[in-house]
Amino acid sequence: KGFGVYSDSATRYILFYNTDSSTIYDSGTSVMLESVILEKVTLSPTGKSIFFVPPDPTTYINGVNSGSQVFIISSGLYSKNLTVYFSGLIEAN
Repeated sequence: KGFGVYSDSATRYILFYNTDSSTIYDSGTSVMLESVILEKVTLSPTGKSIFFVPPDPTTYINGVNSGSQVFIISSGLYSKNLTVYFSGLIEAN
């Protein structure tokens, strides 16, 4: 049981929670808390889940408790990298 964020498309991400042992977003079983539309930026890659299991929180990246995931947030000619590590650390550069 826990909560997460899913990069649904280049212009939308989903905040969700799972009541079972799944550590990824599943449109059939995950409960969508909020769908956020990005109006002035785009997000890539899509189809990625970041999931947190309290109370630690233990962090799962695409269903695995290891590694990292880099997201690129772009607006016109500008972009930033947002890196999420399995330790729970989130870094922007």
